[in-house]
Amino acid sequence: MIAPYYESERFAGDSVHNSYLRMGLISGLVGLTAYVGVVVGSLIEYLRRPELDPGLVALAVGFLVIQLMESHMIVGYEAPSVLNALIVGYLLTEGLSGTDG
Repeated sequence: MIAPYYESERFAGDSVHNSYLRMGLISGLVGLTAYVGVVVGSLIEYLRRPELDPGLVALAVGFLVIQLMESHMIVGYEAPSVLNALIVGYLLTEGLSGTDG
C-alpha cells in the first residue's frame, strides 16, 4: 500500500517505527496500557520525590520521546532496549529507595 511513496526497498522497513503503536499491535490494548503505565508511571513516581536528578529526568523524557519515532522498547535484547530498561529500572529503584521500609 505504501510502496509508491518510498524511494527504494531499503526505506521500507520491517516494523512499526513507534514503540507505543508496536506494543499495542503486539499485545493489544491491555498490554499497551500496562506498558505505558510502567514507563510513564515510573517517571511520574520519580518526579514526586523531593530530590531529583535532572540528568536522569532528561534521559527518561528523551527515552519517552524517542519511543514515538523508534521501535526500541524496554523489552528486547538490542542495546537501546537494554539502556531504556536500565533508565526505567533506575527511576523505579530510586523512587523506592526514598521510602521507609
